[in-house]
Amino acid sequence: MKRKRILTGTHRRPILALNKGTSTRNDNSDFPFQFSKLSQEDIHSISNIPTEEEIKDIVFSIDKDSVAGRLISDNILIAQEIIHHLDLRYKNNNLVIKLDMSKAYDRVNWNFLLSIMEKMGFPTRFLTLIKHAVQNCWFTVLVNRETGFSKSTSGLRQDDLISPAIFIIVADALSKGIDHLFNGNPDMYFQTKCEVKISHLSYVDDVILFTNCKEAGPIRLMNFLRNFKKQSGQQINQAKSAFIPGRKANLIANRIKNITGFSMKALPITYLGAPLYKGNKRKVLYENLIDKVRNRISGWNTALSYGGRLQLIKTALSSMPIYLLQVLNPPVSTIQKLKRLFAKFFWGSTTEQRKIHWTKWHTVCYPTEEGGLALETFGHGNCI
Repeated sequence: MKRKRILTGTHRRPILALNKGTSTRNDNSDFPFQFSKLSQEDIHSISNIPTEEEIKDIVFSIDKDSVAGRLISDNILIAQEIIHHLDLRYKNNNLVIKLDMSKAYDRVNWNFLLSIMEKMGFPTRFLTLIKHAVQNCWFTVLVNRETGFSKSTSGLRQDDLISPAIFIIVADALSKGIDHLFNGNPDMYFQTKCEVKISHLSYVDDVILFTNCKEAGPIRLMNFLRNFKKQSGQQINQAKSAFIPGRKANLIANRIKNITGFSMKALPITYLGAPLYKGNKRKVLYENLIDKVRNRISGWNTALSYGGRLQLIKTALSSMPIYLLQVLNPPVSTIQKLKRLFAKFFWGSTTEQRKIHWTKWHTVCYPTEEGGLALETFGHGNCI
Protein backbone atom coordinates (compact mmCIF):
# COMPACT_ATOMS: atom_id res chain seq x y z
CA MET A 1 0.00 0.00 0.00
CA LYS A 2 2.90 2.35 0.70
CA ARG A 3 3.89 1.97 -2.95
CA LYS A 4 0.36 2.91 -4.01
CA ARG A 5 -0.10 -0.50 -5.61
CA ILE A 6 -2.32 -3.51 -5.01
CA LEU A 7 -0.57 -6.81 -4.53
CA THR A 8 -1.03 -9.30 -7.37
CA GLY A 9 -2.54 -11.91 -5.07
CA THR A 10 -5.53 -9.71 -4.37
CA HIS A 11 -6.59 -10.03 -8.02
CA ARG A 12 -6.95 -13.81 -7.94
CA ARG A 13 -10.36 -15.18 -7.12
CA PRO A 14 -12.44 -18.34 -7.63
CA ILE A 15 -15.64 -18.37 -9.68
CA LEU A 16 -18.89 -19.99 -8.58
CA ALA A 17 -21.56 -20.50 -11.27
CA LEU A 18 -25.04 -19.61 -10.04
CA ASN A 19 -28.40 -19.91 -11.78
CA LYS A 20 -30.91 -17.07 -11.64
CA GLY A 21 -33.80 -19.03 -13.12
CA THR A 22 -35.69 -22.18 -12.30
CA SER A 23 -34.33 -24.09 -15.29
CA THR A 24 -30.68 -25.06 -15.69
CA ARG A 25 -31.08 -25.43 -19.45
CA ASN A 26 -31.16 -21.71 -20.10
CA ASP A 27 -27.58 -20.59 -20.66
CA ASN A 28 -28.56 -16.94 -20.23
CA SER A 29 -29.67 -17.61 -16.66
CA ASP A 30 -26.18 -18.66 -15.54
CA PHE A 31 -23.78 -15.96 -14.44
CA PRO A 32 -20.37 -15.97 -12.73
CA PHE A 33 -20.00 -14.91 -9.14
CA GLN A 34 -16.47 -14.18 -7.99
CA PHE A 35 -15.14 -13.95 -4.46
CA SER A 36 -13.13 -10.75 -4.12
CA LYS A 37 -10.20 -10.15 -1.82
CA LEU A 38 -10.07 -6.42 -2.54
CA SER A 39 -12.34 -4.21 -0.47
CA GLN A 40 -13.31 -0.57 -0.78
CA GLU A 41 -11.50 0.09 2.50
CA ASP A 42 -8.27 -1.23 0.95
CA ILE A 43 -8.51 1.33 -1.83
CA HIS A 44 -9.42 4.19 0.50
CA SER A 45 -6.51 3.40 2.79
CA ILE A 46 -4.19 4.81 0.13
CA SER A 47 -3.70 8.53 0.73
CA ASN A 48 -5.19 11.13 -1.63
CA ILE A 49 -7.56 8.62 -3.24
CA PRO A 50 -11.19 9.82 -3.68
CA THR A 51 -13.88 8.08 -1.67
CA GLU A 52 -17.20 6.99 -3.16
CA GLU A 53 -18.81 10.24 -1.99
CA GLU A 54 -16.00 12.25 -3.57
CA ILE A 55 -16.52 10.36 -6.84
CA LYS A 56 -20.17 11.42 -6.79
CA ASP A 57 -19.14 15.02 -6.04
CA ILE A 58 -16.87 15.01 -9.09
CA VAL A 59 -19.65 13.62 -11.30
CA PHE A 60 -22.20 16.17 -10.14
CA SER A 61 -19.78 19.12 -10.21
CA ILE A 62 -18.86 18.42 -13.84
CA ASP A 63 -22.31 17.35 -15.02
CA LYS A 64 -24.65 20.20 -14.14
CA ASP A 65 -27.61 18.21 -15.50
CA SER A 66 -27.15 15.45 -12.92
CA VAL A 67 -29.24 15.74 -9.79
CA ALA A 68 -27.52 14.73 -6.57
CA GLY A 69 -29.74 13.09 -3.98
CA ARG A 70 -32.46 12.07 -6.41
CA LEU A 71 -34.67 9.28 -5.10
CA ILE A 72 -35.75 6.22 -7.05
CA SER A 73 -39.34 7.29 -6.39
CA ASP A 74 -38.75 10.52 -8.35
CA ASN A 75 -38.22 8.53 -11.55
CA ILE A 76 -41.38 6.53 -10.92
CA LEU A 77 -43.48 9.66 -10.39
CA ILE A 78 -42.14 11.35 -13.53
CA ALA A 79 -42.58 8.21 -15.65
CA GLN A 80 -46.16 7.77 -14.43
CA GLU A 81 -46.97 11.39 -15.27
CA ILE A 82 -45.54 11.05 -18.79
CA ILE A 83 -47.40 7.78 -19.40
CA HIS A 84 -50.69 9.64 -18.95
CA HIS A 85 -49.83 11.59 -22.14
CA LEU A 86 -49.08 8.48 -24.20
CA ASP A 87 -52.35 8.52 -26.16
CA LEU A 88 -52.54 12.24 -26.91
CA ARG A 89 -53.38 12.93 -30.54
CA TYR A 90 -50.45 14.34 -32.46
CA LYS A 91 -49.16 14.02 -36.00
CA ASN A 92 -46.54 11.54 -34.78
CA ASN A 93 -47.92 9.26 -32.10
CA ASN A 94 -45.97 8.88 -28.88
CA LEU A 95 -43.76 5.91 -28.08
CA VAL A 96 -42.19 4.57 -24.88
CA ILE A 97 -39.14 2.28 -25.06
CA LYS A 98 -37.91 0.33 -22.05
CA LEU A 99 -34.30 -0.83 -22.35
CA ASP A 100 -32.79 -3.82 -20.58
CA MET A 101 -28.99 -3.95 -20.40
CA SER A 102 -27.47 -7.40 -20.81
CA LYS A 103 -24.97 -8.19 -18.01
CA ALA A 104 -24.12 -4.52 -17.67
CA TYR A 105 -21.29 -4.90 -15.15
CA ASP A 106 -19.61 -7.75 -17.02
CA ARG A 107 -19.47 -5.90 -20.34
CA VAL A 108 -17.87 -2.60 -19.28
CA ASN A 109 -15.04 -1.67 -21.66
CA TRP A 110 -12.03 -0.66 -19.55
CA ASN A 111 -10.54 1.77 -22.07
CA PHE A 112 -13.88 3.51 -22.42
CA LEU A 113 -14.27 3.77 -18.64
CA LEU A 114 -10.79 5.17 -18.07
CA SER A 115 -11.08 7.68 -20.92
CA ILE A 116 -14.35 9.01 -19.50
CA MET A 117 -12.87 9.25 -16.00
CA GLU A 118 -9.85 11.10 -17.37
CA LYS A 119 -12.09 13.65 -19.10
CA MET A 120 -14.03 14.11 -15.86
CA GLY A 121 -10.86 15.18 -14.06
CA PHE A 122 -10.02 12.25 -11.81
CA PRO A 123 -6.45 12.29 -10.38
CA THR A 124 -3.82 10.37 -12.33
CA ARG A 125 -2.91 8.34 -9.25
CA PHE A 126 -6.52 7.22 -8.84
CA LEU A 127 -6.82 6.33 -12.54
CA THR A 128 -3.65 4.24 -12.30
CA LEU A 129 -5.04 2.41 -9.30
CA ILE A 130 -8.38 1.73 -10.99
CA LYS A 131 -6.63 0.54 -14.15
CA HIS A 132 -4.43 -1.81 -12.14
CA ALA A 133 -7.42 -3.12 -10.20
CA VAL A 134 -9.76 -3.84 -13.11
CA GLN A 135 -7.29 -4.87 -15.82
CA ASN A 136 -5.15 -7.22 -13.77
CA CYS A 137 -7.79 -9.61 -12.50
CA TRP A 138 -7.44 -13.39 -12.74
CA PHE A 139 -10.09 -16.06 -12.25
CA THR A 140 -10.12 -19.78 -11.66
CA VAL A 141 -13.03 -22.21 -11.97
CA LEU A 142 -13.37 -24.49 -8.96
CA VAL A 143 -13.88 -28.09 -10.12
CA ASN A 144 -12.86 -30.13 -7.07
CA ARG A 145 -9.77 -27.95 -7.01
CA GLU A 146 -8.33 -24.89 -8.74
CA THR A 147 -7.78 -25.55 -12.45
CA GLY A 148 -5.45 -22.67 -13.29
CA PHE A 149 -6.03 -18.95 -13.74
CA SER A 150 -7.31 -17.01 -16.74
CA LYS A 151 -7.19 -13.24 -17.17
CA SER A 152 -10.38 -11.20 -17.47
CA THR A 153 -10.79 -8.96 -20.51
CA SER A 154 -13.63 -6.63 -19.49
CA GLY A 155 -16.16 -5.81 -16.82
CA LEU A 156 -16.38 -4.75 -13.19
CA ARG A 157 -16.53 -7.12 -10.23
CA GLN A 158 -19.99 -6.94 -8.73
CA ASP A 159 -18.79 -7.83 -5.24
CA ASP A 160 -16.42 -4.86 -4.95
CA LEU A 161 -18.05 -2.06 -3.00
CA ILE A 162 -16.61 0.65 -5.19
CA SER A 163 -17.88 -0.91 -8.46
CA PRO A 164 -21.38 0.69 -8.29
CA ALA A 165 -19.86 4.17 -8.02
CA ILE A 166 -17.58 3.46 -10.99
CA PHE A 167 -20.39 1.96 -13.06
CA ILE A 168 -22.43 5.15 -12.55
CA ILE A 169 -19.84 6.88 -14.74
CA VAL A 170 -20.62 4.48 -17.60
CA ALA A 171 -24.36 4.96 -17.08
CA ASP A 172 -23.84 8.73 -17.06
CA ALA A 173 -22.10 8.50 -20.43
CA LEU A 174 -25.14 6.71 -21.87
CA SER A 175 -27.45 9.36 -20.43
CA LYS A 176 -25.38 12.20 -21.91
CA GLY A 177 -25.35 10.46 -25.28
CA ILE A 178 -29.14 10.17 -25.32
CA ASP A 179 -29.49 13.84 -24.37
CA HIS A 180 -27.12 14.84 -27.17
CA LEU A 181 -29.10 12.73 -29.66
CA PHE A 182 -32.43 14.30 -28.73
CA ASN A 183 -31.06 17.85 -28.55
CA GLY A 184 -29.70 17.45 -32.07
CA ASN A 185 -33.02 16.03 -33.30
CA PRO A 186 -35.86 17.88 -31.51
CA ASP A 187 -38.46 16.04 -33.61
CA MET A 188 -37.67 12.87 -31.60
CA TYR A 189 -39.12 14.17 -28.33
CA PHE A 190 -42.19 12.68 -26.69
CA GLN A 191 -45.08 15.05 -27.40
CA THR A 192 -46.95 16.52 -24.44
CA LYS A 193 -48.64 19.78 -23.52
CA CYS A 194 -45.83 20.50 -21.07
CA GLU A 195 -43.02 22.84 -22.11
CA VAL A 196 -40.39 20.70 -20.38
CA LYS A 197 -39.09 18.01 -22.73
CA ILE A 198 -37.88 14.73 -21.23
CA SER A 199 -36.03 12.28 -23.46
CA HIS A 200 -35.40 9.51 -20.92
CA LEU A 201 -35.17 8.49 -17.30
CA SER A 202 -32.19 6.53 -16.07
CA TYR A 203 -31.49 4.82 -12.77
CA VAL A 204 -28.15 3.01 -12.95
CA ASP A 205 -28.67 0.56 -15.88
CA ASP A 206 -32.47 0.81 -15.92
CA VAL A 207 -33.41 3.13 -18.81
CA ILE A 208 -36.80 4.15 -20.18
CA LEU A 209 -37.02 6.43 -23.24
CA PHE A 210 -39.83 8.73 -24.33
CA THR A 211 -39.96 9.46 -28.05
CA ASN A 212 -42.47 9.31 -30.90
CA CYS A 213 -43.25 7.02 -33.81
CA LYS A 214 -41.72 9.13 -36.55
CA GLU A 215 -39.69 6.49 -38.38
CA ALA A 216 -36.44 8.45 -38.40
CA GLY A 217 -36.45 8.61 -34.59
CA PRO A 218 -36.22 4.87 -33.81
CA ILE A 219 -33.65 4.46 -36.59
CA ARG A 220 -31.42 7.19 -35.10
CA LEU A 221 -31.88 5.69 -31.64
CA MET A 222 -30.83 2.19 -32.69
CA ASN A 223 -27.81 3.57 -34.57
CA PHE A 224 -26.78 5.42 -31.42
CA LEU A 225 -27.17 2.30 -29.24
CA ARG A 226 -25.08 0.25 -31.67
CA ASN A 227 -22.32 2.88 -31.63
CA PHE A 228 -22.46 3.08 -27.84
CA LYS A 229 -22.10 -0.70 -27.65
CA LYS A 230 -18.93 -0.58 -29.79
CA GLN A 231 -17.34 2.01 -27.51
CA SER A 232 -18.53 1.00 -24.04
CA GLY A 233 -19.29 -2.71 -24.42
CA GLN A 234 -22.81 -2.19 -23.10
CA GLN A 235 -25.29 -4.37 -24.99
CA ILE A 236 -29.07 -4.09 -25.14
CA ASN A 237 -30.95 -7.30 -24.36
CA GLN A 238 -33.44 -7.30 -27.23
CA ALA A 239 -35.41 -10.21 -25.78
CA LYS A 240 -36.19 -8.29 -22.58
CA SER A 241 -36.43 -4.78 -24.02
CA ALA A 242 -39.83 -3.60 -25.22
CA PHE A 243 -41.72 -0.67 -26.71
CA ILE A 244 -45.17 0.64 -25.84
CA PRO A 245 -46.86 2.66 -28.61
CA GLY A 246 -49.73 5.06 -28.19
CA ARG A 247 -53.23 3.87 -28.96
CA LYS A 248 -53.21 5.24 -32.51
CA ALA A 249 -49.72 3.91 -33.22
CA ASN A 250 -50.62 0.22 -33.28
CA LEU A 251 -50.86 0.38 -37.07
CA ILE A 252 -47.11 1.00 -37.38
CA ALA A 253 -46.10 -1.28 -34.50
CA ASN A 254 -44.70 -3.92 -36.86
CA ARG A 255 -42.49 -1.33 -38.51
CA ILE A 256 -41.11 -0.23 -35.13
CA LYS A 257 -40.57 -3.87 -34.17
CA ASN A 258 -38.55 -4.47 -37.34
CA ILE A 259 -36.42 -1.38 -36.68
CA THR A 260 -35.69 -2.03 -33.00
CA GLY A 261 -35.99 -5.80 -32.71
CA PHE A 262 -37.93 -5.26 -29.47
CA SER A 263 -41.28 -6.82 -28.62
CA MET A 264 -44.41 -4.71 -28.22
CA LYS A 265 -46.11 -4.54 -24.83
CA ALA A 266 -49.28 -2.96 -23.53
CA LEU A 267 -49.84 -1.07 -20.30
CA PRO A 268 -49.38 -1.71 -17.46
CA ILE A 269 -45.63 -2.27 -17.48
CA THR A 270 -43.22 -2.54 -14.57
CA TYR A 271 -40.58 0.14 -14.08
CA LEU A 272 -38.23 0.03 -11.08
CA GLY A 273 -40.57 -2.45 -9.44
CA ALA A 274 -43.64 -0.23 -9.80
CA PRO A 275 -46.53 -0.61 -12.26
CA LEU A 276 -46.98 2.17 -14.80
CA TYR A 277 -50.54 2.46 -16.05
CA LYS A 278 -53.20 4.75 -17.46
CA GLY A 279 -56.65 5.42 -16.11
CA ASN A 280 -58.10 4.74 -12.69
CA LYS A 281 -56.30 2.77 -10.00
CA ARG A 282 -56.86 -0.95 -10.41
CA LYS A 283 -56.51 -3.46 -7.63
CA VAL A 284 -55.04 -6.08 -9.94
CA LEU A 285 -51.89 -3.96 -10.38
CA TYR A 286 -50.96 -4.53 -6.74
CA GLU A 287 -51.72 -8.24 -6.53
CA ASN A 288 -48.10 -9.03 -7.34
CA LEU A 289 -46.89 -7.05 -4.32
CA ILE A 290 -49.43 -8.75 -2.05
CA ASP A 291 -48.32 -12.16 -3.32
CA LYS A 292 -44.67 -11.30 -2.63
CA VAL A 293 -45.45 -10.30 0.95
CA ARG A 294 -47.58 -13.41 1.45
CA ASN A 295 -44.84 -15.70 0.12
CA ARG A 296 -42.20 -14.00 2.26
CA ILE A 297 -43.98 -14.61 5.56
CA SER A 298 -45.77 -17.86 4.76
CA GLY A 299 -44.75 -20.94 6.73
CA TRP A 300 -43.27 -19.00 9.65
CA ASN A 301 -46.45 -18.62 11.72
CA THR A 302 -45.84 -21.57 14.03
CA ALA A 303 -42.04 -21.57 13.91
CA LEU A 304 -41.47 -18.15 15.48
CA SER A 305 -42.33 -16.42 18.72
CA TYR A 306 -44.13 -13.08 18.83
CA GLY A 307 -40.78 -11.32 18.89
CA GLY A 308 -39.53 -13.35 15.95
CA ARG A 309 -42.67 -12.66 13.92
CA LEU A 310 -42.41 -8.95 14.75
CA GLN A 311 -38.80 -8.86 13.56
CA LEU A 312 -39.69 -10.71 10.35
CA ILE A 313 -42.48 -8.23 9.66
CA LYS A 314 -40.07 -5.33 10.07
CA THR A 315 -37.49 -7.08 7.90
CA ALA A 316 -40.05 -7.87 5.19
CA LEU A 317 -41.24 -4.29 5.22
CA SER A 318 -37.74 -2.89 4.87
CA SER A 319 -36.66 -5.31 2.14
CA MET A 320 -39.76 -5.09 -0.01
CA PRO A 321 -40.72 -1.97 -1.99
CA ILE A 322 -43.34 -0.66 0.41
CA TYR A 323 -42.16 2.86 -0.45
CA LEU A 324 -43.71 2.36 -3.88
CA LEU A 325 -47.11 2.30 -2.25
CA GLN A 326 -46.45 5.79 -0.96
CA VAL A 327 -45.57 6.94 -4.46
CA LEU A 328 -48.45 5.27 -6.28
CA ASN A 329 -51.14 5.73 -3.61
CA PRO A 330 -52.82 2.31 -3.97
CA PRO A 331 -56.54 1.68 -3.47
CA VAL A 332 -57.79 1.40 0.10
CA SER A 333 -58.63 -2.26 -0.53
CA THR A 334 -54.94 -3.02 -1.20
CA ILE A 335 -53.89 -1.37 2.05
CA GLN A 336 -56.54 -3.30 3.95
CA LYS A 337 -55.32 -6.59 2.45
CA LEU A 338 -51.78 -5.89 3.58
CA LYS A 339 -52.92 -4.92 7.07
CA ARG A 340 -54.96 -8.11 7.43
CA LEU A 341 -52.08 -10.19 6.10
CA PHE A 342 -49.59 -8.88 8.64
CA ALA A 343 -52.08 -8.91 11.51
CA LYS A 344 -52.91 -12.59 10.94
CA PHE A 345 -49.23 -13.44 10.73
CA PHE A 346 -48.32 -11.53 13.89
CA TRP A 347 -51.05 -13.12 16.01
CA GLY A 348 -50.25 -16.59 14.66
CA SER A 349 -53.36 -17.24 12.56
CA THR A 350 -53.13 -19.82 9.79
CA THR A 351 -55.51 -21.09 7.13
CA GLU A 352 -56.43 -23.98 9.45
CA GLN A 353 -56.63 -22.10 12.74
CA ARG A 354 -57.58 -18.54 13.63
CA LYS A 355 -55.91 -17.01 16.69
CA ILE A 356 -57.31 -14.21 18.85
CA HIS A 357 -56.20 -10.69 17.93
CA TRP A 358 -55.75 -9.17 21.38
CA THR A 359 -55.74 -5.56 20.22
CA LYS A 360 -56.42 -3.51 17.11
CA TRP A 361 -53.67 -3.55 14.53
CA HIS A 362 -53.65 0.24 14.48
CA THR A 363 -52.67 0.16 18.17
CA VAL A 364 -49.86 -2.29 17.45
CA CYS A 365 -48.38 0.21 14.99
CA TYR A 366 -48.14 3.00 17.59
CA PRO A 367 -44.63 4.16 18.62
CA THR A 368 -43.12 2.33 21.58
CA GLU A 369 -43.45 5.37 23.83
CA GLU A 370 -47.20 5.28 23.18
CA GLY A 371 -47.52 1.58 23.96
CA GLY A 372 -47.13 0.18 20.43
CA LEU A 373 -44.45 -1.83 18.63
CA ALA A 374 -43.31 0.93 16.25
CA LEU A 375 -44.18 -0.74 12.95
CA GLU A 376 -43.75 1.19 9.73
CA THR A 377 -46.55 3.35 8.38
CA PHE A 378 -47.27 4.53 4.88
CA GLY A 379 -49.78 6.55 2.92
CA HIS A 380 -52.23 8.79 4.77
CA GLY A 381 -51.36 7.37 8.17
CA ASN A 382 -52.11 3.78 7.22
CA CYS A 383 -49.92 1.29 9.02
CA ILE A 384 -49.13 -2.26 8.09
